[in-house]
Amino acid sequence: MSKIYQKKNRSIKNRVKGRLGGFTLIELLVVVLIIGILAGVALPQYEVAVEKSRAGSVLPVLSAIDNAQQAFFAANGRWAQEFDELDVALPSGTTVSDGGWATGSNGIRYHLCHSCNDSIRAYPSRELPYYVEFYPAGSRICWAENNHTRANKICKGLAGKDFSNKDAHNTGYRLN
Repeated sequence: MSKIYQKKNRSIKNRVKGRLGGFTLIELLVVVLIIGILAGVALPQYEVAVEKSRAGSVLPVLSAIDNAQQAFFAANGRWAQEFDELDVALPSGTTVSDGGWATGSNGIRYHLCHSCNDSIRAYPSRELPYYVEFYPAGSRICWAENNHTRANKICKGLAGKDFSNKDAHNTGYRLN
C-alpha cells in the first residue's frame, strides 16, 4: 500500500509560532481610544468631586465664624465689621485684610458681608462662580451662577435640593 504524503503547509503555522507576541498598530490605537474615552468621561466628574470637597471644607470654618459673630452680637449689640473683632481661630496661613476679608493659604476667601444682610460668605474657588453663605437668622445657602453647570452641580451636591428662591443670576441650594 502506498502512502500519499502531502507536503504540509508550514508557512501559516510558522508565521503564528514565529510571532514575537507584540501588538499591532490597530490594537494599540484601539486601546488608546478606549482610554481616551474613559478619561473624557471621568475627568469632569473628578473635577466636580474635588471642588465639592473644597466647598465642604469651608462649612466648619463658616460655622465657627458664625458662632463667634453671634457671641459678638450678644455682647455688643452689633455685628463685627472685621475678623480681628471676633474670637475665632481661622485656618492656619489665613491672612486677614481690611473690609472684613480673610484669605486662606489654599485660596479660599472669607467675607463678613455687611451689605448683604450681615451674612458670612466663603468663596472656595476663584475659577467657578459659586459661594457659600451663612445668614444671621440661621439659613445656610450655596449660591451658584445660573448658567454654570459645574458650579450648580457642586452646590446641589452639597445640599441635595434647590432653594425655592432664585434670582436673575443665581440659584440657591439650602444647606440646612
